[in-house]
Amino acid sequence: RGLLQQGHGQVPEAAGAQLGKFAESYCLRVSETGALLAGADEPGLYYAAVTLLQLYRAQLIRKHEPAMAAAEIVDWPDRPLRIVVHWLGGRYRGKEPLYDLAFLKRWIKDHLAGQKYNCWSLMLNEAFPFDRQACVTFKGETRSSLTRAEYEEIVRFAREHFVEVIPAFQSGGHSAH
Repeated sequence: RGLLQQGHGQVPEAAGAQLGKFAESYCLRVSETGALLAGADEPGLYYAAVTLLQLYRAQLIRKHEPAMAAAEIVDWPDRPLRIVVHWLGGRYRGKEPLYDLAFLKRWIKDHLAGQKYNCWSLMLNEAFPFDRQACVTFKGETRSSLTRAEYEEIVRFAREHFVEVIPAFQSGGHSAH
C-alpha cells in the first residue's frame, strides 16, 4: 500500500513501516528546510496536517513567534472509533438559536476533527423534523432545531473532515421527557 505525501523530504524507513501497519497513521517531519507530511491513507494525511497546526499554534502561544523547532512524529489511533456524544436539544430558547450551522461547522473542525475524533453521535430527539411525525416544540419555539438541509450540510461537512455522523435518539427510560 502506498503512502500519501505532502512536503519536502523522505519518510524515514522505520516510520514508513509503521504507517503500513495502521489505518489513519501518519508521519510528520519538521526541519529547518520545511515540513513533510505522510499518511497511510487520506485520514492519516489529514491528521498529520492537524498535528502540524497544533504544533504551530502551541509555538505561537508559548513564544509568540511562528518559527517551529525540528520534530518527527509517527502516530496512529489506538481505537478505530473515537466518538463524541452531543445532544442538540435545547438549541432554541425562544426564537433565537443558541448555536447555528456556522457554529456547528467550527465545532466539527476545531473540536472533533481538530482532536482527531472520527465519530459524532448526534442526539437528535426533538431536534430533527421527521416526515411522518407531528411537530412538537417547547413553549415559544416555532420550529425544530435542525432543518433537513442543515442536517445534510452537517453530515457533508463532517465527512470532509473524516468525521462520521451517527444519529442517535433516546428511547426506553429516557422517552418520558
